[in-house]
Amino acid sequence: MVLIHVHLSRLVFSDAPPPYELHQRLWRAFDADRRPFLHRADRMAHSSRKLIVLVQSTVPADWSRMGDALESVETKERDIRLAEGDVFRFFLRANPTIARKGRKEPKFAGLEGEAFREARGRRVAVWSDEGRLAWLRRKGEAHGFSLLGATKDAPAVRIANARVTNWMRKGNAARHDGVDFEGLMRVDDPAKLGEAVLSGIGSAKAFGFGLLSLARP
Repeated sequence: MVLIHVHLSRLVFSDAPPPYELHQRLWRAFDADRRPFLHRADRMAHSSRKLIVLVQSTVPADWSRMGDALESVETKERDIRLAEGDVFRFFLRANPTIARKGRKEPKFAGLEGEAFREARGRRVAVWSDEGRLAWLRRKGEAHGFSLLGATKDAPAVRIANARVTNWMRKGNAARHDGVDFEGLMRVDDPAKLGEAVLSGIGSAKAFGFGLLSLARP
């Protein structure tokens, strides 16, 4: 059995900042060299300006550093006990990607031999639900959990709410194509799953992806 302890905060911003700016604002609440938190953001249903942000951190935050940007704050602490065979409902907003590397890719066209083998592939979005589910299964194998509930006529998880995030990097437009996964999982390796809960799953964590939320069914 593995026990992990987390701090949860529910923040309401009166004026929603862009995704990466939000990440920078959140970091102001922590005294840390490495990011000690994951987050997930949603606009309020009745307001296009207000933003609800769930923050999970390994250390407590000082939200007073946000100043007038925050309309409200709710905080609590939670112990999560993970044992092999346990079943949880889960929610994960993730950015599924795969590495693409081939001679037709401009980045690799001039590379040969060992240089080609060592070069990192270009990350591209996974577009199909079938591919996204396969991505999640691979993450489960790596992070100590299995998906449950699959039948002949129904997938193991619900895949919904495309989460496209557009942003700028060094003057060039970029985007993340994320989705929400929701379903049931079984704990296969408590230590690996505990690390995934604390560190997140997948890429683009600074843009609000990767936070794995668990609840007893």
